[in-house]
Amino acid sequence: MNKFMLTGRLTETAQIQISGNGNKLISFTIANNDQKEAMFFRCVIFGEACERIVRFMDKGNLMEVEGYLQIVNYIKAGKKIQKTELIASHVRKLASNQQALSPLENFDHVPEPEE
Repeated sequence: MNKFMLTGRLTETAQIQISGNGNKLISFTIANNDQKEAMFFRCVIFGEACERIVRFMDKGNLMEVEGYLQIVNYIKAGKKIQKTELIASHVRKLASNQQALSPLENFDHVPEPEE
């Protein structure tokens, strides 16, 4: 089973992007602070839900993201690159005191990422 849940703050205001296939996506980073250091996680939302979610994704907002981890391999400037992304199936904005405000989106299915 590949399921991952993360809570943290957005490091930047999210924007909708259009992939090479013409599909909508939001790629964003969540900072998760523990006692010693911050960890940064790259997350991606695919599909039409991007329109509804993006208005809640301002820099510094506390978010909860649930989905699955995906490893992406590619070659850049002749060098093999590997990165891990959290493909979101559920996103929720949280209050600073960790009380849930409202769910932004519950996907009925997880869209497949484009190649």
